[in-house]
Amino acid sequence: MSEIDLSGVQAFAESLMVDVCRIYDPEDKLEGAWNSDTGTYDPPTPVYKYQGKCQIWSSKQGARTAPSGGADTKEFAYFVDIVKDSAEVRVEDRIDVLSVSDQGNQDLVGKTFVVESVDLYTYSVSKTIKCVMVEDAP
Repeated sequence: MSEIDLSGVQAFAESLMVDVCRIYDPEDKLEGAWNSDTGTYDPPTPVYKYQGKCQIWSSKQGARTAPSGGADTKEFAYFVDIVKDSAEVRVEDRIDVLSVSDQGNQDLVGKTFVVESVDLYTYSVSKTIKCVMVEDAP
């Protein structure tokens, strides 16, 4: 059985990745260096796993309200596609939106998403990341 050549499909999928994002571990999972002057740990330096082209799209589910520390928050579901052979992405990683295409939602620039799941199928040509953007509810 020969392997299926998906290079053309992969090139097309990557051509749709006109947004730019950065993926990293959340700071609460990292530990900064010990500072003997203050007797505490310094804030951790983020470890960036990926920075490059992506495609951001809304799940069209609308916002869901979730309790968070005594206050309600709104969670908006999104999907982010990145290059298939890029870094490992894990649940709870963070995705910063650095830029979006002219046709994209400019309000997303500067927002941070939290990864909920990562899908990579047998014949995938990209990694599809399900994530949420959390905002305080009015």
